[in-house]
Amino acid sequence: MNRYVSYLYIIIFGISYCTNIKGKVTDFETNEPLIGATVMLVNTNIGASTDIDGFYSIDNIPIGLYQIKFMYIGFEEFTSDSIQINSESSITYDKSLKSQALEVESIQVVSKLDQSGSGDLINNKKKSTTIIDGITSEDISKAGDSNVADAAKRIAGVSIEDGKFAIIRGLSSRYSNTVLNSSPVPSPEADKKIIPLDIIPSSLIQSISAYKTYTPDMPGMFAGGNVDIKTKAYPDKRVFNFKFSSGEKMNQSDADYLLSYDSNMDYFGYNVGARALPQSIPSNEVLSKATVYRPEGLSAKQWVGQLGSYGIELNNNFKKQSGEPYKPISIAIDYGNKFNIAKDIDWGLFSNLSFSNNYHNRSVSRNTYSVSEENYNSDIEMDNLESSYNTNLGFNFSSGINFFNHKISYKYLYSHISLEKVNQAHGYTPNIQPGLFIRQEQTEKTLENHNISGSHIMPKFINSQFDWSFSSGRSIMFEPDTRSHNYEMVYDEEDSTSFIGYIIDNQGGKIGYRSFADGVDNNQNLDVNWLSNFNILGITIQSKLGFRNQLKDRTFSKRSLSITKSGTSWHSDFYNPNLMPDLNSIGLLFDDEYYCSYDELNDEFRHGLILEDETANNPYGAYEASENITASFVMFNSLLIDNSLFKLELLAGIRDEKYILDLAPYNSVTGVDATIAIDSSSAAIKSEYSNLLPALNLSLSHQDNKKIQIAYSETLNRPQFRELAPIAYQEFYGSAVAIGFPYLQLATIKNYDLRFEWYLSKLEIFSIGYFSKVFKNPIETALLETPDLLYKTFQNARSANTEGIELELRKNLPFIPYHIGKISLFGNMTISESLVEVDPIVTLFNGTTYANSASETKRGLEGHSKYLYNLSLDGQFINGYSISISYNTFSKRISAVGNGALGDEYEYPFDLLNITGGKEFRNFKISFKMKNLLNSKVRFGLEDDNNKRYYTKTYQPGYSYSIGFSYNIK
Repeated sequence: MNRYVSYLYIIIFGISYCTNIKGKVTDFETNEPLIGATVMLVNTNIGASTDIDGFYSIDNIPIGLYQIKFMYIGFEEFTSDSIQINSESSITYDKSLKSQALEVESIQVVSKLDQSGSGDLINNKKKSTTIIDGITSEDISKAGDSNVADAAKRIAGVSIEDGKFAIIRGLSSRYSNTVLNSSPVPSPEADKKIIPLDIIPSSLIQSISAYKTYTPDMPGMFAGGNVDIKTKAYPDKRVFNFKFSSGEKMNQSDADYLLSYDSNMDYFGYNVGARALPQSIPSNEVLSKATVYRPEGLSAKQWVGQLGSYGIELNNNFKKQSGEPYKPISIAIDYGNKFNIAKDIDWGLFSNLSFSNNYHNRSVSRNTYSVSEENYNSDIEMDNLESSYNTNLGFNFSSGINFFNHKISYKYLYSHISLEKVNQAHGYTPNIQPGLFIRQEQTEKTLENHNISGSHIMPKFINSQFDWSFSSGRSIMFEPDTRSHNYEMVYDEEDSTSFIGYIIDNQGGKIGYRSFADGVDNNQNLDVNWLSNFNILGITIQSKLGFRNQLKDRTFSKRSLSITKSGTSWHSDFYNPNLMPDLNSIGLLFDDEYYCSYDELNDEFRHGLILEDETANNPYGAYEASENITASFVMFNSLLIDNSLFKLELLAGIRDEKYILDLAPYNSVTGVDATIAIDSSSAAIKSEYSNLLPALNLSLSHQDNKKIQIAYSETLNRPQFRELAPIAYQEFYGSAVAIGFPYLQLATIKNYDLRFEWYLSKLEIFSIGYFSKVFKNPIETALLETPDLLYKTFQNARSANTEGIELELRKNLPFIPYHIGKISLFGNMTISESLVEVDPIVTLFNGTTYANSASETKRGLEGHSKYLYNLSLDGQFINGYSISISYNTFSKRISAVGNGALGDEYEYPFDLLNITGGKEFRNFKISFKMKNLLNSKVRFGLEDDNNKRYYTKTYQPGYSYSIGFSYNIK
């Protein structure tokens, strides 16, 4: 700890004596900065290029006498007089270059801006006829974000749900669409079509853009917005970087860390093979001691003994584990280069490999409530110790070739995340008072995607361009061997403070539960676009015609098992459940020696534990689904007015999208197709329909630095796979039993946008915008309450709408002179309202109706925050120092719809403050990162009529710091 603090002190307060020359290069006539001008020391290979503001800095210059040469295409070269460089000197040398006439037949200048910089993002916004917000890898690096989910919440109008799903403009994740390099990608989520953003490391990312207005070349599934994640492409010159950082987490629980590691592969998060359901356990045979499931030819003793043997096939180490957590590290290697083969031919490549890990050991408080006579009563109280370890491994490779007017590129992305977690809770439930509750789980998710694309400019063929793209991807989800077992805590009858021990909870004869889940999502997509320019009545019109075919298929299966007793009571030769005096004895009951056995040779049967299927859950535990989306579109972009003061640009078009869905739920063990209980009809879903989706965007620019945009479009939102299936299933992360509704209608949305943008400079912008969305048949959650269970189904609500204002500012602050450095401010804010009106009557798939148990029929949208704030202050200094402070928060939002007398559950604001900084030494950089400096709490809760809070979940993630270094091999 002290060593790290010392390093941090040196980085922040150390003094550098680097010798350097810095300055600004501008156009002599216009005084505009010249971007990418070359500044060299004559007769050396020492030099620099100007940035997007025209600034340059040449650092670490040896003592001597030098001349400075300035070069820029289309301008006269200039060489200075000799300048003496002394030790510890710092010289400012500005220069304005004069333009010159080029005495050549023709010149084509291809300027490739730094795609990772804020200037490129602003330049794209300025040129676009649609409304775009986003961040670049430069912004991500300054804020210290580790994955796309952390980074995306800094985009105006974007927040993150469940730590991984994007909420845009207050609409839940079902209304967001995520693409990778402008192409759809498969999702590893069982109940969602969008990808979790935490699966992609930030080190692989060039930029993240949120498209707020719809155009016909986008997918029709558009409501909140379209998030486009761009991976890094090959650079203009060779890059070879190595980065490493390590740190520590603070304010963690002092209790034992409940994880231990069995192999080196655990470190990298790969270990599902050791935890998967053994092949010796039948995958298509129901395990149950009930006579109806007994295989033909086996006696009761033989079959029950076999169920005991199946239990022994599993890893039965349920005992309390403890160990030391792996220290958090982050490591990344980049390599890229560009090769000029001939005058008009070049190719390049870029690859990046990154790995990071993290751990938590924290206390989590959980409570559930009921309402009686307007009083909130706690039904369940849990104090959890949660130990977890997670990893993120990513690999990105891209390559491409440019020849004459043609470009072909290939991009590959591999990403793997893992999470291993143990929850050990003490508390109360209605059935166990008090008790111990233990749950162990592991999850691995993998995303792999290939994309090949081409662009071909054909100026002699009606001045046209032909673009195409093909992508193929696969996502895999594994949740092997999730375990849970509960215990009653027993105290002395005469002395209630004297603890005696733990007794296993065996309600229904079940003493433990295990489940195995996996899913595969495949996606293939083909895009073909044709762009051409023509002139009508003196107006230049660019047309774009396109076609898309997207094929998606998904399989998901979850097998639920229980550990039960072979008999109706405990036997004398069996483990005595009363002899568990402390936590160290917990789990011994599940050892192999306590499983049922049958010695057929000697006809000796011994009672014990057996493994059985949860037959009530497995009939609804699997499904297969396929989607086929075929779309064509036409859109026109024309410049209606173009003079020295104003430019008026119109984009209009329409998209025709045909959708075909086949979904078949089935028994995860037997493979038998699921049926509807009331009439035994098939639960399979088949759906097919087409939609026409128009869009209109009008953009008015004034003096090339101010722009007003007006947009209108019609889009849609389709039901998710599991929302349609008319069967009951237990959700992954909740206790509610969900029942699909096959008669869900397609939701349609009318989108309205108005925005003003003021480009203060090439790196500065101010914008303010208004948006409104009106929904027809929005899909919302409806709740049914019974005496024993809470059910959730999905219905088309009566109506919904949302509207709001977005503001953004990027501004350089004049606190210090430019020859020292610059300080810039970046901030955005969203203020919005939402309202949905649901039907007070819920209709099930069988036609029966019930009262909707939701506490409000008029409420805000789930996941919607009235206020979103992002603020960052960034300092970049000529002597190589940098520092960035970033802040993010949101106002309270509905995390779960209220049930009956209980109000909605809210997620309360989380104030996140991060600081990053560093010092560059030519090719070497030392950096530091501190996260969650305010040590904020995560809080969920309910509110009564007097706005008194009743927390349902709280924990403190703690703060962390890390120190790292990077080396750039030139």
